[in-house]
Amino acid sequence: MAKGNGTGNITLEQVLQMGLNHQRAGRISDAIILYQKILKMIPNQPEALHLMGLCHHQKGNYRKAIELMRKSLKGAAYNPVVHNNLAVSLAALNDPKAAEEHYRTSIRINPSYTEAHSNLAALLGNRQGFAEAVEHYKIALKHNPMHFAAHKGLGNALAGQNRPTEALNHYKAALKLNPHDADLQTDTAIALKLLGRVEDAIRHHTNALRLEKGENRHFFALANTIEGYQTQTSSAEFEDILMRMLASDEITPGGLAIPVLSVLMLKEAFQAVIRHYADWQNRPDQVDADDIAALQREPLFLRMLHIVPIANAQFEFALTAIRRALLLDPPPTALADYLPFLAALAAQCFNNEYVYVLDQDERAALTKREQAIQDNLAEGKNPAPEEVAVLCCYHALIDYDWATGLETTTWPDEMADVIRRQLDEPLQERELRTKIPNLTGIDDKISQIVRAQYEENPYPRWIHAGISKTGRPVGDLLRGNPLLMDLGDYVTPKKPEILVAGCGTGQHSLHTATRFADVRVLAVDLSLASLAYAQRQTENLGIRNIEFGQADILQLENMNRTFDVVECSGVLHHMDDPMAGWRVLERILRPGGLMRIGLYSELAREDIVAAREYIAQKGYGPGADDIRQCRQDILSGDEELAFKPGIRSDFYSLSACRDLIFHVQEHRFNLLQIRECLDELGLEFIDFELRPQHHFTAKRTEINSKLKGNERLVPWNKFEHEFPNTFTNMYQFWCRKPKN
Repeated sequence: MAKGNGTGNITLEQVLQMGLNHQRAGRISDAIILYQKILKMIPNQPEALHLMGLCHHQKGNYRKAIELMRKSLKGAAYNPVVHNNLAVSLAALNDPKAAEEHYRTSIRINPSYTEAHSNLAALLGNRQGFAEAVEHYKIALKHNPMHFAAHKGLGNALAGQNRPTEALNHYKAALKLNPHDADLQTDTAIALKLLGRVEDAIRHHTNALRLEKGENRHFFALANTIEGYQTQTSSAEFEDILMRMLASDEITPGGLAIPVLSVLMLKEAFQAVIRHYADWQNRPDQVDADDIAALQREPLFLRMLHIVPIANAQFEFALTAIRRALLLDPPPTALADYLPFLAALAAQCFNNEYVYVLDQDERAALTKREQAIQDNLAEGKNPAPEEVAVLCCYHALIDYDWATGLETTTWPDEMADVIRRQLDEPLQERELRTKIPNLTGIDDKISQIVRAQYEENPYPRWIHAGISKTGRPVGDLLRGNPLLMDLGDYVTPKKPEILVAGCGTGQHSLHTATRFADVRVLAVDLSLASLAYAQRQTENLGIRNIEFGQADILQLENMNRTFDVVECSGVLHHMDDPMAGWRVLERILRPGGLMRIGLYSELAREDIVAAREYIAQKGYGPGADDIRQCRQDILSGDEELAFKPGIRSDFYSLSACRDLIFHVQEHRFNLLQIRECLDELGLEFIDFELRPQHHFTAKRTEINSKLKGNERLVPWNKFEHEFPNTFTNMYQFWCRKPKN
C-alpha cells in the first residue's frame, strides 16, 4: 500500500493482520478504522468486509455484520469461513433457516471444516434435530479431536436422545479442555443425575455455582437434582445454597425437605436431639434447654420450619414431643432465650394446620394458658412474646378474639412472622373473600359438598409457589427442554387466554401465569377460602395477569367465554361425573387449542385405596381431631398397612391429608380409560408433563418415534404396570383440540 494513507509502506495482508490483532485484543473500534481505510482504497475488498462484519458481530450489531459479510461473498463466494461466520450472525438474529443454508454451503465448499460442522450441529440441536446434530459433531471431532464446543455440543445432543452414558463421556472430554465452563458443569451434573449418580451431580452443580454465582440456570438445576434426595453432602457452602433455595419464590420448597433434613442429620449433636425426642414409646416429659439450644443453632432448620410442613415421621414425633414438653414442663431457664426456635415451631405448626396429635393434659394446659392471657389483657398487661409463641404452636392467633388487641410493637423480630402469618394475613383473606366475583352458580350436590371441604380446609397452603421470572411462549416452552413435546403445526396465539379450572389456593395458576409469556389467566374454584388465599399471595408477589373468580366447572359455558389453553389438574376426579366436567372444558377450548389435564392413577393409588378402606373400617370422620388421631395411629401403630405415608408428603398437613385420604369424592383412572375419554371428546394426546427420569425418558423416545396421538397410551399403560410409581402424583398430560 502506498504512503500517505496513514498506514505506511506495508502490504494489505499486514494491515488486515493489524486489524485482527486489534480485534483479538478487544480494540474493536481501532480495527474498524483500519478496515474502513482499506475499503476506502480498495472498495469491496472481500476480507476487509468480512473482518469488519465480524467486528460488528462482536459489538452485537448483527444486521450490519450480515450486510457486510453478504457484500464480502460477492467477491469471495467460495470462502467457507465467510459462509460460516455469516451463518453465526444470522443465527444470532434468529434466522435459523438462512443460517442453516450458509452452514451447509460452507461444508460443501470444505467438507473438513470443523467449525461449520460444529455450528450446524448446534443449530440442529436447538431444534431437537439431535440425530443429524450427532453426525455433524462426530465429523467435527474426527477432524479436530480436541474441539471443545464439539465435545460439549455432542454431549448435549446425546443427552437429547436420552443417551446419558455417551453424553457423559463427551462432557468429561470437554471438561478436560475447559473445566471453567459453568454450563458444561451443569450439563454434566444433569447427565449424572439421570444415571443415578446424584452425589457426583451435586459436586458438578456446586462447581457451576462457584463459576457463575446468582439465582440462575445452575441454581435451579441443582434444586431439581436434589429434590426428594437424601444426600450425604455436607458443607457450609452447600448449606448456604440450600438456604438460598428456601428463600427463593422460584423454587417450591417441599421437594427440598428431604435433602435439607438429611444434611442436618449428618450433624451428630442435631441428630441426637431429634432421635431422643422421636422415640414415641419413651418420649420424655421434660425438654432440656441444651437440646433446644442445639436445634436453635441451625438456621437451615429454623428456615425449613418457617416455610413448609416437614414431611417426615421422625421429625413429627420429635417436634410433637418437644411442643408438649414446652407447654407442660418448660425448662427452668428463661423461655425468652429460645424465642427463635419457639417462633419457628409455631410457624411449622401453622404450616401443617396443627396436624400434630395432642392429649388431654395438653388440652387442659392450653385452657389455663388461654385464660391467663385473657386475664392479663383484661388487667392491661401484655403477655410475654414467648408465652404467646407457645400458644401459637397449638392454635392460630386468628382463632382468638383477643389477638387483635395485643400490643406487639415492642416485641422481638422473631414474632413478626408469626403475627403476620397467623393474624394479619388471615384478616386480609377475610376481606378479600367479599371482593371475589361469583361467575357461575354452584347447584350440583357433589360440587357443594366438595366446596364445603375446601372452605373448611383450603388446599394446599404454601409459602413459595415456584414461579418463573422469565416466561416463554406456550409453544416454545412445551417444545423446548426438558419437555420436548411434538406439537405438530401448533402456533402460539399472540396473547393466549388461559383458563385454570379448579385453581385451589393459586399455586397452579401462578405457575401458569409466569412460565408462559404474554398470557392472561382466568383462575376459578368452588371455594372462596381457597380463592382468597390465592388472591392474597398473588397480590403479594405483584403478579397482575391473573383474574380470580368463584365458579363450578359444570356451569362454565354460562360465562360465554372460550380459551386458547385450558388447564385442569387434580379436579375432574373429584366430580360426580368427571366426563361431564371434561366435556364442558372441551367445548370452551378454542379449535386448535391445548389442554393440560391431571387425573389420579388407579395403579399408583393402591396405597390410598387401602388407607381409605382402613379409615372406613375404623370409623374415622373428616374432622380435625379424627384426622389427627388416624394419622397418629397409622404412624405409630403396629398394624401392617398397605399405606406408606413416607412417600406421600401430603400426609403431613391437615388440609393435604384430608385431600389425600379423607376426600368426600374420588375417581381413579387407567391409561386405557383415558384413551377412551380422549377419543370420545375428539382430543389428541400430546405427551406427559413429568420430571425427567431415565427409564421414563427412554420409553418416551421409543413410543413417540413409533406412534402418534392417543395410540401412544396403549404402550404407556403397559409401561405403568412395569413401573407403577411413575405417576404417583397424577397423570399430568397435554392434549389438543383439532383445528376444525
